[in-house]
Amino acid sequence: MNSFRFALTAFRRDWKSGELRLIGIAVLIAVACLTSVSFFTDRVSRATELQATELLAADLVLSSTNPVPDSYVTSADAMGLNYSRNESFRSVVVVDDNMELAEVKAVDDSYPLRGELRISDALFATEYRAAGIPGRGE
Repeated sequence: MNSFRFALTAFRRDWKSGELRLIGIAVLIAVACLTSVSFFTDRVSRATELQATELLAADLVLSSTNPVPDSYVTSADAMGLNYSRNESFRSVVVVDDNMELAEVKAVDDSYPLRGELRISDALFATEYRAAGIPGRGE
């Protein structure tokens, strides 16, 4: 009981001196900052998850440096899944003696499975919805 009385007396003394108020305000600010950052990152994470399927143009992507085995395609057909095959590589394109980096992507007729294909005629130009995938050699 004596130690409780001593602790209460020390608490009152520190409260009157203002040190505990300063520590309390600092803890309150720290908790508020941490909570607001946590809420912000959670909202960004949820928004990213919602738009991820449109960015991938599918629900799931199987990527490999080796050809995907035909057994995977057979299994997808057996399960009634929609799928699209594509190949892509990075290269350098030469136009009028200018070298530009490019990513070449070849897709089949079922691309994209999610969302829509949007293109523009120039870098940072206005985008518009593509009528379909480009034909062979385009």
